[in-house]
Amino acid sequence: MVKFDYIPTWLSLFLILGILSGKEYDFSPAVLLSVSILLLIGQAFFLFKSHQKMGRNNFFLLFSLSTFFVIGLNSYSIHQVENQNRHYKKSKSPGDSPFVLLELEKELKPSQKYNKYIAFLRQMNYQATRGKVLMYISKENDSLAPGDRFLTRSALTPIRPALNPNDFDYQKYMQNEQISDQIFIDKNNSIELLPNHTFARRAFSIREKISSSLQQRNFQVSLLPLVQTLFLGQKQDLTPVVFHEFRRAGVVHLLAISGLHISILIGFLLMVFKPLTRIKNGNKLQLFLVLFFLWSYVFLVGYSASAVRAGTMFTAISIGLYSKKMINVQSALIASIFLLLLINPNYIWQVGFQMSYLAVFFIVGFYPLFRMRTKFKIIDYFVGLMAVTIIAQIGVLPLSLYYFHQASPLFLLSGLLLLPSIGVILSIGFSTIFLSVFNLAPAFLVKLFSISISVFYQSVHLISSLKTMEIDAIYLTKPTVFLIYLLLFSFFACLKHRNAISIIMTLVSVIILQGLLIHQKWETVHKKQFVVFHQYKETIILDQQGDRAKIYQLNSDKAYRSAVQNFIDVNQIREVENKILKPCVLEIDDRSLLVVTQNFHFEKFDLRPDFLLMTNSPQVNFEKLVDHFQPQTILVDGSNYRNLIEKWQITAKSKGIVFHDTGEDGAFVYGY
Repeated sequence: MVKFDYIPTWLSLFLILGILSGKEYDFSPAVLLSVSILLLIGQAFFLFKSHQKMGRNNFFLLFSLSTFFVIGLNSYSIHQVENQNRHYKKSKSPGDSPFVLLELEKELKPSQKYNKYIAFLRQMNYQATRGKVLMYISKENDSLAPGDRFLTRSALTPIRPALNPNDFDYQKYMQNEQISDQIFIDKNNSIELLPNHTFARRAFSIREKISSSLQQRNFQVSLLPLVQTLFLGQKQDLTPVVFHEFRRAGVVHLLAISGLHISILIGFLLMVFKPLTRIKNGNKLQLFLVLFFLWSYVFLVGYSASAVRAGTMFTAISIGLYSKKMINVQSALIASIFLLLLINPNYIWQVGFQMSYLAVFFIVGFYPLFRMRTKFKIIDYFVGLMAVTIIAQIGVLPLSLYYFHQASPLFLLSGLLLLPSIGVILSIGFSTIFLSVFNLAPAFLVKLFSISISVFYQSVHLISSLKTMEIDAIYLTKPTVFLIYLLLFSFFACLKHRNAISIIMTLVSVIILQGLLIHQKWETVHKKQFVVFHQYKETIILDQQGDRAKIYQLNSDKAYRSAVQNFIDVNQIREVENKILKPCVLEIDDRSLLVVTQNFHFEKFDLRPDFLLMTNSPQVNFEKLVDHFQPQTILVDGSNYRNLIEKWQITAKSKGIVFHDTGEDGAFVYGY
């Protein structure tokens, strides 16, 4: 079981708490620096004055924990835009379209019209800058690759937030990557490509060489996107269908370069360089070559967060084994967490970072509770494999439900059928890819690689096609997730120690969790809210009364699912009544909303509505309309023409009336 009294664990925990506190509260960098100096002085005092061991000196330990907490605060503060002197947001850039020098970092999944990249903004109007942006480039104008540097004139625009409640907030997601702006480069923008020899460009060239080498040896072309994903960390060409199949089969984690890939790679490298151990200083040379090729591979796959994370952990383990200090997995995990968060504290908000570490901690901590020893090694192997799979899935299930709102029960079948073979497949793949870099891969090895990948994918496809009860539409709150993990840790502690404290903690966790779920159900039953969603060329209004709702639409329910389904699931609405929207008055508690759409006639309505909703670009005299009804608030949604909205806004502003545009302000939500 994980020893949470282990001092490095507590130090890392306080580092994380410092980062989280830095996000919630604004601290002055000068104050943080002053506090850090005082804490270091305090540590030095107790270090030189104490006659006890440092780990047992309570005062020294207190100062150490406080120091790591402040380090976390400093780490978060340093990485904020406002504290970076040369960030492009602080550059004086006259004009709407500055002259910028961009360097592509990595390629993302493309949209219908644009290829998509994350890029470093190196210069703005010939001033050196730093910071990253999201870049869209027209497919007609794109001959670029990661690592390329080029000049262009383009405007920077903020990444837009989610416009509807419970939609995926891409703005927030990119902000966790320290990216807040985007650049669009269409076919009319000129690009001046600059000569460069960046590491990213060289890595891209090597990946292209590998693909070309495989194709020359008749590797199945349709499987190349899967190979690029499984072995080279490039997911942009992977189809949504294949991704969904891996997710439904419960093996989507294989699509990210992670600890499994790195561990197999290290095993492969140790085997290749084992003859070196027979010569003088051969162990040192073996360690150097293993780590060299390990980090070369991390560089080749684009130094993704998961690859860097796994590489850091296994580097610590390898050095520990070589030095005979036998650094355990827990220590290596803690070391990798500490180093990664010091380099980039924003890793902590990445889903992959959270889930991978939770899975490994659960395996390391709780697998010994279920380990079996029989006379038959094959039985021990499959039972152990099943136990590891179940424990890892239990560890990440609450987070998976929180972020993705679904989980697949097929992971048990996948664990038995796919995971035993993945080591062999990855070993064949690494051998083939290594030789392909030098264009030396023999045809029979490429053929074997192609067959193994094909069989593996067909197995995933078969498992994913099985009809099972899929867990979906589950929406958990942060307090619920926290209490579930508290319950899991208490339960496993109860299995380990079987003492009164662990039993009481388990029972208390169950009671609190049950109380929270009852409270959430009560809130749902009594929740009342009125929502005007933003939907392009459509009007969608939802009136929620507890677990029932009425949905008003202009046309068919074609847009209904995409715009409203998340809201329905999150708010646990069980019964929906669909209605066709027309000019009418809707009652919202003690307030009224007048819907203005096509074929609207003034004389049919004699009232002073609180809200006036303009839909479907009605051909009316807007100024006369406003003067007649005198609303308090004017609402416009995505069904209206943009030029009309702009004119209406000017009129409303001149009359001092509140104007809410769902295309700019997001959905209108009124709770009552």
